[in-house]
Amino acid sequence: MLRRSAGFAVIYGAATGIASVGGALWLRHGIDANLRLALLLFTAGAAIAGFLTPLLISWWGRRWPMPARFAAAIISLILLSAGFHTILLFVDYIGYYVQWWPPAFSLHWAFTILTTFAGVAFFYVAVGIPMLLPLGLPVVFASAYFLAARR
Repeated sequence: MLRRSAGFAVIYGAATGIASVGGALWLRHGIDANLRLALLLFTAGAAIAGFLTPLLISWWGRRWPMPARFAAAIISLILLSAGFHTILLFVDYIGYYVQWWPPAFSLHWAFTILTTFAGVAFFYVAVGIPMLLPLGLPVVFASAYFLAARR
């Protein structure tokens, strides 16, 4: 099962990366260095989600009917992809901004972490989702159907 999940992760991650590049070219008419890094992180986040989703579907949804597995696969792919995209962008952001943060384990430090994460989540909603929607939604539906159809 882990081999199939790893293979699906590579294919889903690559398809999501290609879809986000297509969306970036369509919406922005070009890709700069900062956007290249974001697209690479989108691909990595989708690959992580693509690894976990087949495991979850085979574990939880093994006895569910096909429509329920399809819905669970769609929800899982969307939420896990968005979550891991945001976490990877957050890790990239804090790698740079941590030099200006207050001392660790203080209330101000915790507030800084939360506000930075909220800013990254807003960035993902404002910039990432529009790049992923035009071509990424068919990738999610096709991937979810593939996962739901196999037992």
